[in-house]
Amino acid sequence: RGPRIYGSDAQYQNWIDNIIPVLPGSPAGIIIDIGAGMGKVLAMLRSSHTKQWARLIGFEPAPTSVCNGWRLFRDKDIELHAADASALACLPNQMADAIISVGVLPLFSPLSYLCRSMLEQVRVLKPGGWAIHAWIVNGVFNWEDKLNLKPAFWGTSEEPLPACSAEIGRQLSQVILVHDNFGGPYNGYAVRLQKE
Repeated sequence: RGPRIYGSDAQYQNWIDNIIPVLPGSPAGIIIDIGAGMGKVLAMLRSSHTKQWARLIGFEPAPTSVCNGWRLFRDKDIELHAADASALACLPNQMADAIISVGVLPLFSPLSYLCRSMLEQVRVLKPGGWAIHAWIVNGVFNWEDKLNLKPAFWGTSEEPLPACSAEIGRQLSQVILVHDNFGGPYNGYAVRLQKE
């Protein structure tokens, strides 16, 4: 019996269909997935025929998930690393065109951890790059939403991420809510944050 991948193919495809249009489409582009699990989102991005990217890189704190991902998706040319979202030290500054997460931000507790993760994201993003966090919703796979992240948490383009350090907000130029009721029947939303 193989490893369990949370979420049906239809759910994942719905998220992918909503994420792809707002991702940069450069053939030399680099996309990073934080909280990547076994890498299914990255594998589905790699299989997309609408856009292609040079590197798809995932970070996941559970080593077992990373090992299973390498086994399941070894033919998809994705990279998986066992590391949490606040420690992307193996990546240089300003190397990524986009950073994504799907359905995992409710687990980024406490708030200080989420803010550390955002600081790492703005460090790694290229100027003009996007952080896209999708399906921020209470009750993800019956897990508790420990932070209860409402859309107001992300602030505005004039004052991004007011609950985090001003050092982070100063590096962001836009905050855009992309979808409400993201993911069909699952209540939630997505947010895009652009690096200055």
